[in-house]
Amino acid sequence: MKFLIVDDSASQRVLIKFILQKAGYEEPKLAASGDEALGILGLGGVAEPATVDEIDLVLMDVHLGKTNGIDLCRTIKRSERGRDLPILFVTGSIAGEELEAGIAAGAFDFVMKPINKLELLSRVRAAVRLRKEFRLRRKQAMELARAKRQLQGIFEAVDSVVGPEGFASNLEAALEEVRSMRAGRCGQTLEQLGPRLGNVEAKLILLAPVIKCLREFQGIE
Repeated sequence: MKFLIVDDSASQRVLIKFILQKAGYEEPKLAASGDEALGILGLGGVAEPATVDEIDLVLMDVHLGKTNGIDLCRTIKRSERGRDLPILFVTGSIAGEELEAGIAAGAFDFVMKPINKLELLSRVRAAVRLRKEFRLRRKQAMELARAKRQLQGIFEAVDSVVGPEGFASNLEAALEEVRSMRAGRCGQTLEQLGPRLGNVEAKLILLAPVIKCLREFQGIE
């Protein structure tokens, strides 16, 4: 999992980094200011190698010198790519109204300084679970959208093959020709009838995935 630590205190960045790596997480990205954090996330002009889609959690101080952490949180959350990114505030002091504003801005949770290692790691694990859930839901939504597009394409293909008279009448007409041929009442050879049969076969092939999709959507085994 990839983390971003945003704190204007070098000692606090090093401390949080040490706790995370000691717990088995990979080396986090570090930012000393809001502008630097936005650059790393790819939301502030020139993007760094890590982007918001690669970062799984932001650990951020509320007070970042000239930058307000709550405003930075709000900026990240308002972006399309950052809205599902968990932000954990790690701060030394926070007023009641700041706490309320932080939650309203989209913060996942708060951890107070001096940092309690167990508390911090507990919040981190919860945030990571949330990030995985967001990514799973996004993947499922993309797969559903792709399935809908494919299904729409199948229906359009069926419509183009079936024609205005409808599938049932076309199939019945083709089957009647087969019956006639078998009974010797039709002079058509199998080769002559091939194109017509191929058309019916195409319809059946096209309808098969449609029926399968409908059965899956309706939960029919």
